[in-house]
Order: sequence, then structure tokens, then C-alpha cells
Amino acid sequence: MLRGVVVRALVCVALVIAGISTFPLVAEAAPGGKSLTAPASPVRTATTRMATTNTSSGSFADVPPGSQFFTEIQWLAAQGISTGWIMPDNSKQYRPLLPVARDAMAAFMYRLAGSPAFTAPQNSPFTDITPSTKFYKEITWLASTGISTGYVDSDKSKTYRPGNSVGRDAMAAFMYRLDGSPAFTAPQNSPFTDVTPSTTFYKEITWLASTGISTGYTESDGSKTYRPLLPVARDAMAAFMYRFYQLTHPAVGNDVSWPQCGSTLPSGQAFAIVGVNGGRADTTNPCLSTQLSWAATSSGGTSQPAVALYVNTGNPGTSGSWWPQSNTYGGKAVTNPYGNCTPGSVGAACSYMYGYAKAYDDATARGVVNPASFIWWLDVETSNSWSTDTAANRADLEGMAAYFISIGARTGLYSTTFQWSGITGTVPFTSNLYTLNSWIPGAASLADAKSKCTTAPLTGGGKVALTQYISGAFDYNVACP
Repeated sequence: MLRGVVVRALVCVALVIAGISTFPLVAEAAPGGKSLTAPASPVRTATTRMATTNTSSGSFADVPPGSQFFTEIQWLAAQGISTGWIMPDNSKQYRPLLPVARDAMAAFMYRLAGSPAFTAPQNSPFTDITPSTKFYKEITWLASTGISTGYVDSDKSKTYRPGNSVGRDAMAAFMYRLDGSPAFTAPQNSPFTDVTPSTTFYKEITWLASTGISTGYTESDGSKTYRPLLPVARDAMAAFMYRFYQLTHPAVGNDVSWPQCGSTLPSGQAFAIVGVNGGRADTTNPCLSTQLSWAATSSGGTSQPAVALYVNTGNPGTSGSWWPQSNTYGGKAVTNPYGNCTPGSVGAACSYMYGYAKAYDDATARGVVNPASFIWWLDVETSNSWSTDTAANRADLEGMAAYFISIGARTGLYSTTFQWSGITGTVPFTSNLYTLNSWIPGAASLADAKSKCTTAPLTGGGKVALTQYISGAFDYNVACP
């Protein structure tokens, strides 16, 4: 299987996020109108990768650790999207409860987009701003992208109203449109007591709730309200942007192994998975050390560890270069749930020992330092040798999992549903494979890979933790929520 590069898409996200809270007020986009319909979002085409990690201590004096939305505000600052206010004593303030003004939102969006090259026009598209207006460049950039069209006044002139705040109802509409107006049927029963199907932007508000970007307010009687006409505060803006970023552009990683030996490896990956073997379970990746050093440069900040490993698997029986003849390996008698492995047998007992032995070699003889610290993904594909006995194949993989479990390492399963079922059959709940997480390949694109996070896992007790798609000559991987 090809294993390869990674993260091209993280940046696209950033924009979207910014664009979201940055949009114009409700008056600018009446229901059914086209004045605020965004073109292809600059967020989707941005190329600057945004980090998903945050600092451990407060960047702002008025947002100490433990503050509401501390993580999200720290993330916003780490990206340079918000610089806050520098005080006379050189401390910084974020002023989390201030409403977000439209001029500041333009600046946030522009920075989130990576401060793209743009020459502000000499003639303003809006009558209420001039080249001397604060954030003029950012505001006119926003207009040039079509993200904001401003307000059409009674005399047909256009204004931007830079000092106006952004309302929560309008924010929902902007976010929904920036996400490409995804297919969504608004519920008949509103999740919020202060929002009904006749409320402006009802569909967009309920979509926002369905995604988890907004949870609304829990009132004293336990009911939920959205408060659509409230202005968006700066702390809530950070939360909306952060959640939208996580939802819209999951962090992407990549994997490499022996086919990439001698190739230029990618940079900027959020996480990396390195193949330990050279294509078969009894071989070593000749570039393992170099590729592990590369993997250590991963940025992290996802549901997956920054560095993980995968191993080839197989069950060749006596036709392989080596086959066990007892329950002893590595100088140790192994407890075998399938009984005694005897010379010449290719049943479950010896298959279990073969898997155990290959995992032992992977952890002790391939050059992996501190093997217990890694997740070990078992790569299960029909391209390797397997028995026609699915019970023996399950035992083989159980032996591998048992060894990794014995050293305190975590294990997962990589396969397609078709290959997995053909090789292993149905995995019973008594198997140590039953609760392992799945890494599912076969997606056609990033969006498809993201959608596969909600598909059925390989076993009944696990969940889909990773999905994979191919772009060019490389495999890309999405870390599922």
C-alpha cells in the first residue's frame, strides 16, 4: 500500500473560520437574497497551515488559565489572528466580553487567510470608509472576495458600517454559507426555545447547533436558548472559529515506509505513521530510522499521536521462511488460548504463535526505541499470504495484538471491510481484536475521508479512528473526532 504525504488542507480551514465570524449583519443578507452568497471560499484555497495546538499559559492578562474559552482564545492568538491590546505595562489584553465589530472581523479574516497579497483600491467600494479608515485594506479585501457586499442604503449607495457588531443569527448564516451550504433539513421542532421555524436564518441556526459549533445557552429551567440578536462577543468568536476549524478541516497526517526510501518526505504533517517492515511481516524497512526522525517533526494537536507505527501482517503457514513449532518464542513460554502449537500444524495454535513472534520481532529487532510508547497498526491486506482458514487468520492477528498488549502498547487495525471480512471472518466479542480501533482506507478525497469517520468499524467493539485517501502518489490520513 502506498503511504505518503499529508496536510495540504489544513489551511483551507483557517479561512473559513475567520470568514465565519467576520461576516456582515443580518440586514446585509435577507432570506432568499444573494447579497451575501459567498463565492468559492478563500478559506478553502488558502495554503498556510494553521496549527491546532495552543499555548499552556495565558497570552493575555485578562484571560488566565481556567477562563471560559481559554484554549480557543490561545489558539486564536497562536495563529496571529488576534493580537489583542498592548497595555502601558506591556501586558496584553484580549477583552473577551467586548462585541466583535465588523472592521475587526475583516482584519481577523484577512490574517486567517495568511495575509494574502492585495492592493487596496484608491476608490473605496463603500461610502462610509476611506483609505484612511482603520483596516481599510482588510475591509476592501473582504469585499473583493465577495464575502461581504455591505449594505445597500435607501439612496442605492453601499456602506460597510465598520463599527457595527456581528449578530449571532447572522453569524450562523455566514458559517453555513462558508461551509458550502451543506445539505441539511431543518428540524420541525427547534432545539432553542427562542428560535422557531419562522425565525430569520432558522435553518442556518439549527445547522450550527447540529454541528456542535454552537451549543447555545442553558437557562435556569434547563431549557436551551440561542439568543439570535445578541452581538457575538470576542470570546465566543474565538470558540466559534476554533470549532468550525476543527469541524471543517480535520487535521491531516501521512504515512511512509520502504517505498518512500530515498524520496523527499513531506513537511508540515500533523501526525505521521511509519511502516516498520519492508512489505512482508518478516522484513525490516531499510529507512525506518530516517523516517522515524522525519515523523518526529509532526506538529501533533490531533486525536492521534504525533508518531505511530504500522506493521505488515500475514499467515503463510509452513510455506513461509519460518513457522513456529511450539509455544515458546524469545526464550519465553507463551500462554496460547488455542492450545499447543505442534510441528507441521497450521491451525489456530501455531498461527497465534506466528503472529506473536512477528510482533515480538517488530518491537525488538527492527530498531524501534521504546516500542511500548507507540500505537501499532496491523496492516491486514489480501496482497500478503493468508490461510484459507479465517479462524487461523484471526488467531494470527490475535497473537500480534497479544504481544503488543503485553508490553503496554496500543494496537489498531488497518484494512478495508472487504479484505478484513475475507481474511478474518466475523470477529467474536471474546477476541482481543474486538475492541480495537479501525483505520479505514479507500476514500476518494479529503471530504470523502472525513465522511468515512462515521462508517462502521472493522470490529463490533471498536470505532473508526483514522481514514485514508490517495492524492497523487501519496496516502493522506484524517484523524477522526
